[in-house]
Amino acid sequence: MIPFNKPLEFTLIFKGLSKSCESFDLVEIIPEEGGFEVLNINRNSSDVYYVTI
Repeated sequence: MIPFNKPLEFTLIFKGLSKSCESFDLVEIIPEEGGFEVLNINRNSSDVYYVTI
């Protein structure tokens, strides 16, 4: 169970993203309301991302 009032932290590590990729979205697709979305995450040179929502 994820506490409703606390931030969620993600570390995203990608290998081999297309060089044409400039940004991407992190979207939780679940069969109920309340999924999270982080849109337009700008790509960086390390392809490691720290996201807090």
